[in-house]
Amino acid sequence: MIRDPLRNANRHRSRRAFLALAALLAVFIAAPQLRADEPYARSRDYDLQHSKIALRFDLDQKKILGEVTHSLSILRDGATKIAFDSVGLTIQSVTLNKTAANSKPPPTN
Repeated sequence: MIRDPLRNANRHRSRRAFLALAALLAVFIAAPQLRADEPYARSRDYDLQHSKIALRFDLDQKKILGEVTHSLSILRDGATKIAFDSVGLTIQSVTLNKTAANSKPPPTN
């Protein structure tokens, strides 16, 4: 009986791929729901639809200047505030539908 080493290698590779896929599927089914942002997860008051980010770099002053525009849909009636993570940023102004909005940062604990 002549054995084909290429056929055996392909069969071994296919089996490894199948086992890897089965293990990945088992993790998703058996593991509790995990979120990448778990320690910092916020309530879902809005759905971010689109972000436009325009940046300028001032290398002499070691600064990044820019403008960010978010388009979103409100998911809960009566929402009065929207929180974005902005650690380490200095925000000069915030507008809502081209009208100045309150950009007071939340209190730190």
